[in-house]
Amino acid sequence: MIQTCSEMTFCKVVDAYREDYHTALSVLTFLIGFYVTAILSRWWQQVTQLPEIEELAIHLNALIKAGIIITSNLLSILRRYTCLQDLIALS
Repeated sequence: MIQTCSEMTFCKVVDAYREDYHTALSVLTFLIGFYVTAILSRWWQQVTQLPEIEELAIHLNALIKAGIIITSNLLSILRRYTCLQDLIALS
């Protein structure tokens, strides 16, 4: 198949673009990998530092029953606010 001059020029342009695009894509992929790693490590750090709701509920139950007589409604409100605090901290 015989190619004209304009077809050969177009093929050269496409080949040059493909090489540049491949280089840019490799660099971009490398940088995005660092970005995602940083974001996930910060998120995991926050998740691991938050207290577990069950452990907190056990400690609250022991502390509150030792000193004050309260209803189960107050304990459920405290648990609800703790879950809300976790939600706000992770969003």
